[in-house]
Parts: sequence; C-alpha cells; structure tokens
Amino acid sequence: MIERYDAVEIDGIEVDDYLAIEQTRAWDWAKDKMNPEEALKRNGLVLASIDKDLMQVPGVFFDFRPEDKRKAGVPDWEFITPKQAKINLWSQAVSGDMTDNIYGIEGVSKEGAEKKLVQAVTDSVKGLNFSEWRYDQYAEWFEKTNEKLNEDKKVKPITKYIMENYNYREYADEIYQLVYLLRTHKEIDKYVMEEDRSY
Repeated sequence: MIERYDAVEIDGIEVDDYLAIEQTRAWDWAKDKMNPEEALKRNGLVLASIDKDLMQVPGVFFDFRPEDKRKAGVPDWEFITPKQAKINLWSQAVSGDMTDNIYGIEGVSKEGAEKKLVQAVTDSVKGLNFSEWRYDQYAEWFEKTNEKLNEDKKVKPITKYIMENYNYREYADEIYQLVYLLRTHKEIDKYVMEEDRSY
C-alpha cells in the first residue's frame, strides 16, 4: 500500500485522529478561500470511511459502502458543516460509542442524543452552551440512577460501577475525552509521549 498507493503509516496516534487532523487542516485552508463546500471539493480531501466518528469534523465525508449496506436514506456523500460537526460530537459525548466500549448515558442512542441536542439548539435563545447541556444530561442520569439504587432497584453492573466511582461531571468529561478526535498536531502533546511519535 505504501509503495504502490503512497499510503502513510501512522504510529503514536490512532488513524481516525490523524484523519481528523488532516481534515481540519483542509477545512482551515478552505474556509477562507471561497464557499467552503466548493473549496473542500476542489481541494480534493475527502474522508472516505464507514466510521461515523469522523463526522465530528467539518468537511466532505464519503461512505463507500454500497447503498444496501448503509442505513436507509443515508447518502454516500455528505458535506458536514461546522454546526453539524459540533452536533455530531456533542451528541456522541452523551451517547458514547458501544462499538468502542465507550459507555455513555444508559439507554440514550446517538440518534436520540442528536435529536435532543438539535431541539436544545433550536430552543436556545442566547446560543446553547454545549458543554453545560452535556453536564445536564449526565446529572439527570446520575440522579435517576441513584434514586433506583436507593430504592434497591436493579441496575446494570457497569452503571452501578460508574455511580460508585465517579461524579457526573468527571464521568461526562471522561466520555468526552474518549470520543473526541484530535484536530491539530499541537493537541497530540496532551496525549502522546515524545518517544511514541513517528508520524
């Protein structure tokens, strides 16, 4: 792949972080040039993936699976606006990502969280504080779950563990850090030891 197609080998960070960094770089270049959608298309950088996590970064996203393998009504090409990218990120920060064993709020799907968040954005008069909205969702979940525990009602073992070892803000922050894709090489400094880097 490297010799024939100029593939890049990535060490020290996950490939999806690297792709998000490159897409952010392309976005930063494109947004000041012309109509951002047109600029990104002309720039030629497209995220071709089935990984919806990458949709938390503005830009062109291509799901290369055949139509019968995608969810009904989901297009193969999408232009992810900055607003949609933000909604994708913050709704995932509430729902988690079970494919990566990231346990968000129990019973809240990505679609459900997104619908709730879009409504909150619509209802907001002064502009929504996304981080505070996320904390509110976790606070509500912790409160309801602790009520169940106090009444000796059954909860999932993982939920019980979370309640015993975190407060809602700590857990909300941990999930956010797990779902957040890096956007710049400078952000890598927070996560990657110098000796682990080879990109």
